[in-house]
Amino acid sequence: MHKTGLSFLLLAGFLIACSSTGNSGPQSQDNGPGPDICTCSTDQQCQAKAPQCMKGVCRCTCQNIPEPKGVSCDDKNPKTDPDTCDGNGNCKGIPVRCGDGACTGDETCLSCPQDCACKSGYRCVDGKCEKLPKCNDNECEQGETCASCPADCPCAPGKVCFADTGECLDCQAYCKKAKKDCGVDKNGCNCGTCPAGKTCNALGQCEDSSLCGNAVCDATEDCSTCPQDCGCTKDQACMPGKDGAKAQCQDCKKVCADHNKECGQIFSCNCGGCPTCYHCYQGQCKGSKDCLCYHKQCGTVDGFNCGTCGAGEECYLYKCMKGCDQLCQGKECGWSGTGEDACFCGFCDGCTQCNPASNTCVAAATDNADEPNNKPASATKITGENGSLTSALYPSKDDDWFKMHISTNISILFKLTGLAPDKDYDLVECLKCEQGTTDAASNWGKDQGVYQVDPLVDGGVCYASINLAGEDEQLRLVPKCNPPGGTYYVGVLWGSDETDCGSSYTLSWSH
Repeated sequence: MHKTGLSFLLLAGFLIACSSTGNSGPQSQDNGPGPDICTCSTDQQCQAKAPQCMKGVCRCTCQNIPEPKGVSCDDKNPKTDPDTCDGNGNCKGIPVRCGDGACTGDETCLSCPQDCACKSGYRCVDGKCEKLPKCNDNECEQGETCASCPADCPCAPGKVCFADTGECLDCQAYCKKAKKDCGVDKNGCNCGTCPAGKTCNALGQCEDSSLCGNAVCDATEDCSTCPQDCGCTKDQACMPGKDGAKAQCQDCKKVCADHNKECGQIFSCNCGGCPTCYHCYQGQCKGSKDCLCYHKQCGTVDGFNCGTCGAGEECYLYKCMKGCDQLCQGKECGWSGTGEDACFCGFCDGCTQCNPASNTCVAAATDNADEPNNKPASATKITGENGSLTSALYPSKDDDWFKMHISTNISILFKLTGLAPDKDYDLVECLKCEQGTTDAASNWGKDQGVYQVDPLVDGGVCYASINLAGEDEQLRLVPKCNPPGGTYYVGVLWGSDETDCGSSYTLSWSH
């Protein structure tokens, strides 16, 4: 073989050896790594080290190339969303904008309720949607106690509910917290006996028995130590004195006001019931949005937004309407137009009502002859399976109540008609059975504007029809008294604060 051929073969073998190692340079004499040996073998190794918006590739050593534009990334700024790569290796985000219909970035139900509103049955608490407690769902949720919802939060055996705080306590702790030293409490707790010379009064406290019971309220007695001699009336409560002073009878209105109770029971006082669409919760009347906003397209009722109108529309009497300025020209009140094109032209001021024939305000009717029937206890008696009467509410603080005795479980349909178009009345029907547990069901539901409401009659079951101003109302309850027999209480009540006083109406009933 020629020397030149041998040289060529040696050179080729050298190049092949270099190629097989993946290096472009020669190896060192001791077979260790040289200064330019490869530091990677796969793209995956490089990708793990690559920054955001860069793609790691292995070219003997790791190299970074920009990710394509639009690849998702995170610029670590909560006030931007979405974040994407710009194609040059940079992560850029779009600033979050409240009101764009998307709950993104650092938006919450508190900072941006337009985009992050809580779904029905939930409320926003510190920026998070928490489930609202619902009584009678067999779950004792946050906000419910043995006092507010005994069905869901009953006390364990051997414990009783302390209503003031909603705590379940054993009898010893209960008596101490309720400040009772003697007698058997209504919850069944025996709070002890009094020492010789003292007797247990109605409040469960030991008192000097020497003078109590002599029918004279002596200087040493008060309504707490001797209710027999110094008892309060049914509209009063015995309130303990301060700094050692004697207990005194206080008017229940003051007691309820001092304890910030607008409904429910406190001490021996009944602070009243709640109006239609409200329920008593821990002494306060809480509104129900679906009831208050029933049949309303727009406007705000007691803080609840019932909707907004579109462009070119205005909110009149909770309805979205167009072109009302022209339709209502020269008209003072009531409705103008028909069907979907109708407009409401306004309420009448003062003790006047709207004449629908002329859309003018005229003197309102009065019902002084029917007073005082503004409470169920003083309701006007009505009779017969069929009948009607015409009356009025005057002024807005006035309500009208009627009662009908039934000896069988007969179902009576009550209708409220003839309202002035600018007056909003609600029709309420309650049933109270003569014996046993009162139970009744309504023939109509929420889709007809009929809601079950807090009992406005002690021990009764009540429903209300709550259509808009000027609209007719109707109710029919199916009694479930066992044994049969009871009393219907029917109320014609003011349904809107925007009406002031004066409007006639017709109440009719039929089997």
